[in-house]
Amino acid sequence: MNAKKKLIMASVALILLWIIVVILSLSHGTFDLNIFKNISTFTDVDKKIFFSIRLPRVLMASIAGGVLAISGASLQALFRNPLASPFTLGISGGASLGALIAIKLSLVKSLFGFAYISVFAFMFSVLTIYFVFKVSKIQGVVATGRLLLAGVVANFLYSAVILFIQFFSQFTESLHTLKWIMGSLDIVGLSVVWKSAVIALPACIIMVLISKDMNIFSLGNDVASSLGVNIRRMEKIIYFTTSIAAGVVISVTGPI
Repeated sequence: MNAKKKLIMASVALILLWIIVVILSLSHGTFDLNIFKNISTFTDVDKKIFFSIRLPRVLMASIAGGVLAISGASLQALFRNPLASPFTLGISGGASLGALIAIKLSLVKSLFGFAYISVFAFMFSVLTIYFVFKVSKIQGVVATGRLLLAGVVANFLYSAVILFIQFFSQFTESLHTLKWIMGSLDIVGLSVVWKSAVIALPACIIMVLISKDMNIFSLGNDVASSLGVNIRRMEKIIYFTTSIAAGVVISVTGPI
């Protein structure tokens, strides 16, 4: 069996597994639902549970898992390291700090349908993306080694600031922060889901479209350059697309 057939079989198996998990997630819980019966026969309670709670959370879980998987694979090509992940670059630390500041300021309203906690988390993740990139840039060149080290340092820095702020926080604020940092799919309604998808999915599509170049890029700079891959351009595309996509997901679900 050749590699292409194995890839197709593995993809089909994963899709079937995802469908099974979605069906089980929508059907079972504190309140069991028969999702195979006509939706018009659902009671008001059934519709509320299905459309406002379970469906958004299942979709958000699928988006989060897919985005983090694609981002992780792309970063592994960038760093040529199988241990690389979106959390390596300090994005999760920046998002956590932003969420903590919003919690400390008792911001409970929303902006464009997103809770202020998510908005602050995304803003700080974007600032982290810019900070890590600028720190890693010396004489116009961004080395992946410096990028990785800058992300790790940023994560440690944010962790220290978060612990410092939590030390002076009230019990309810600390508990809220801890729950957010642990990650959650505690969302209601489809609004946040589709708005997150609108931002994250284009970045994922870009990563998929350049996947062949990523495979070449992962072989090394010399090989990639000789085969016509623009190294500096590829590094920037991978870094910013993965960071933006992961930042959107983490700002909604936390560092899940």
